[in-house]
Amino acid sequence: MDFGGSLGSTYFQNRRFLESLPMVHWNIVEQPMFVDVGKKYFENDILKFYYDIESCMADQSPTTILLSSVIQYLEQPYAFLKTVKSLGFEFILFDRTSFIKKGGDRLTVQTVCPEIYRASYPCWFFDRKKFNSFFDDDYETIAEFQCHENANIPSFFKGLILKRR
Repeated sequence: MDFGGSLGSTYFQNRRFLESLPMVHWNIVEQPMFVDVGKKYFENDILKFYYDIESCMADQSPTTILLSSVIQYLEQPYAFLKTVKSLGFEFILFDRTSFIKKGGDRLTVQTVCPEIYRASYPCWFFDRKKFNSFFDDDYETIAEFQCHENANIPSFFKGLILKRR
């Protein structure tokens, strides 16, 4: 399950590698207008689009959830992560997730470069220790990696792969 997976960009970037696996189902949970477009133009036997986690879980049995540059944009990220943990995914993958270098979780405002379009979004930078400890009872970190994003506050972006204990 690719939560916040847009129109499948991560799937398409990795499709060549996924083709060697015996069976792949890539399920994207997104905002309604993305799902509508995805269903109309991109959906096939492998790539499916869903309006919410519940309908995806009812139709498929995903063992992994991918959260790529999405968790920091949720209003209540820890409440969402509590739900994710309760669903019992075997793996949780975080990519391009923002962490603050010092201090606790920090809510900021991200301003999009006006040349792209005019917008701003609330964006969380997580305290790494708090974030990791949130999963300690149920998941272990089996890999982590640096990401190349940056921000104008002392921070870093990481990817994590968690495996259910």
